[in-house]
Amino acid sequence: MKDIVPIRRIESDIRSILRSVSRRLTRSGLDPASVQVLMADVPLMVLEDLYALVARDPAAASSPVYAYESYLSFRALVAHRVAHALHQAAAALSQGRQVDNGIAIAARCIAEAAKRDSGVEIHPAAVIGSRAVIDHGYGTVIGEQVRIGSDCYLLQSVVLGSRSIRGSRGQWAGRRHPRIGDRVEMAGNVSVYGPVTIGDDCRIESGARITTDVPSGSRIRVISVLQVMTTGATTPRGLAEDVDGIEEAV
Repeated sequence: MKDIVPIRRIESDIRSILRSVSRRLTRSGLDPASVQVLMADVPLMVLEDLYALVARDPAAASSPVYAYESYLSFRALVAHRVAHALHQAAAALSQGRQVDNGIAIAARCIAEAAKRDSGVEIHPAAVIGSRAVIDHGYGTVIGEQVRIGSDCYLLQSVVLGSRSIRGSRGQWAGRRHPRIGDRVEMAGNVSVYGPVTIGDDCRIESGARITTDVPSGSRIRVISVLQVMTTGATTPRGLAEDVDGIEEAV
């Protein structure tokens, strides 16, 4: 078997995703021909994402088939490409009025199914650029207004969200979520909160919590956390108290 994923296979899987919401789309006035037009660019975007993943993840064993068939985090990205196309259609059909609920709900249903299966939650409205990689992915959350540039790499438990919970509709005005530049890498357990901007070519290392803008070309590291290991069957009382104090400070 050749180690390639034919574009026809991707198109077939996209149709399978859409079948789960086909009745809702039909009731909202989207016939199969219209849906096909909406999805015209999605297969090639998925193929670009796949080859970016294979090129950057050593565990993929340089095998597109292996990654495509077995990586649930990649499948979450495929689902997002479909859901986002539907969400854009709903917004366009609304013509500045309330988003068409039927199409928007269909997009959200696709996103929720992907979250259930993969542990990756991506709002259908979020914009993710070309050749994106979500590696491992479990616990990753990408909010509604997030904008991610091209060639970005996210690991597990990355949260791109709002800085606070807003209690009334009047508080919803303005941008709530981050914007991420091109070629940004985010390690595991990184959180970026609020309407901040991370510039191009940044590297955010594990455990970082970001609430302010980050200039292009920056590297963010967490260096203030102490981890203490003690050896031996017993620990002298004074040392135990010192260790407890350090752990409390951390």
